[in-house]
Amino acid sequence: MSFFHSSVLALDFLNYTGSFIHISDHKYGLGMLYFPDPAWLCDVLTKVTHLPQSDLDVSGKITKEHLKRLCHSSGFGKEKFKEFEQLLKSFEIIMPSSEDNM
Repeated sequence: MSFFHSSVLALDFLNYTGSFIHISDHKYGLGMLYFPDPAWLCDVLTKVTHLPQSDLDVSGKITKEHLKRLCHSSGFGKEKFKEFEQLLKSFEIIMPSSEDNM
């Protein structure tokens, strides 16, 4: 058995048991997202879903600029904003409505 095949089997097992998360949603281009700490990912998603009203615009939508700040402050990093945004869309946490709002 090759190292690559063994690695894939190990990652599949860890993903199956929930101790490691691999997002394989190719519709949103997320085939290469791996999360070694599922609790951290849950915390990040919770921050987005539990925003105070003051962080939303008058129509109840989050601005893209605020979403970028959340991405950076969560530890996802500024350079990974597109993946962060796609991840939220894949879980239907955000829905695009315009260039500046979600």
